[in-house]
Amino acid sequence: MHCQSRVVAAAALFVAAAAFSGCVSNDEKGGVSGSHSTQKSGFVVIEKDGRLFVFDEGSRALTDFNAHGEMAKSVTRIGAGPNRETLIAEDGSVLDRYMAGR
Repeated sequence: MHCQSRVVAAAALFVAAAAFSGCVSNDEKGGVSGSHSTQKSGFVVIEKDGRLFVFDEGSRALTDFNAHGEMAKSVTRIGAGPNRETLIAEDGSVLDRYMAGR
C-alpha cells in the first residue's frame, strides 16, 4: 500500500470514528441521551429545541424559566455543549462552572 493510500485510509477511519462517537438520540421522555451526560451536580439542565438551558439548582433564573418558558437575560455559547449543543445560561459564570465540571 502506498503512503498516500495509507493516509486516505487513516483519514476515512478517523472521520467514521468521529461521526459515530457523538451520536445523540431522544429518549422515551423526550430528553437528550447520548455518549455524554448533560446533568452535573449543582446544576439543572433543561433541553428545549435542541439547546441546553443551564441553571444553578434553586436559582431565581430557574424559577423564572419554569414560570415563563424563557430567560429575561442570557449568555449563549453555540456548539459548546457535551454533544455540540448550544448552551444558554443567565450569565457566563454559570456556563464556565458547568463546563469545568465535565
